[in-house]
Formats: sequence, structure tokens, C-alpha cells
Amino acid sequence: MISTAEDLILVEQNHGVLEESNNYEEWLNIIFPLIAYDWMMMKDFAEICKTHEDFIDPGGLVTALWSLVKLAEELLLAAKFIGEINLMNLMEKIIEISKWDILFLPSFYFD
Repeated sequence: MISTAEDLILVEQNHGVLEESNNYEEWLNIIFPLIAYDWMMMKDFAEICKTHEDFIDPGGLVTALWSLVKLAEELLLAAKFIGEINLMNLMEKIIEISKWDILFLPSFYFD
């Protein structure tokens, strides 16, 4: 994984994109897949926040998980368009599993 990160940094440097950090683990944010996995295994949101408190604030975590659901929805549409049944089934399962608890509570601000 470090090799891939180094390759990406070289490409960025060649194209004038400056990254503030050379810390590959921070740059790749490799902790988020673990958090997403915990979420998909239906671990309690408070427990996830406590376990990974150095990752992100709870609001940012909700946003990141919500973005993951939206990405799965987009990939589902693409899979339908190209007729990729296995990918469609996988994305449908991801969407179904992820829609629980805090991500789908009614808003405090809207009726």
C-alpha cells in the first residue's frame, strides 16, 4: 500500500498538486474502511466513535458513512446501465445493510 501511495504522490508532484502531509497513512486515511466495516457489522455508533475517536468527529463520521451509501447508489446505477448483475447485487446489499441507526433518523430540523 505504501508503494501505491508513493506512486500517487509522485503523480501529484509531476502535475503540480501539493500535498501538505507525507504521512502515507494519514494521506490514505486507511482507518475509514475499518470504521465502515464496523458500521456494516451493525456496531453501535457510540461504540464506533469511542473506538476511533482520533479518526474524525461524529458529525464528520456520519457524513463519511452517508457518502459511502451515496457512492454505492451511484455504483448500483452504473451496474444496471452496463448489466453487471453481480455488482448490482453487491451494491444493493451494501445499501440495504448500511441504512440503519443514525444515518436514517428523521431530521431534527424538518418535518
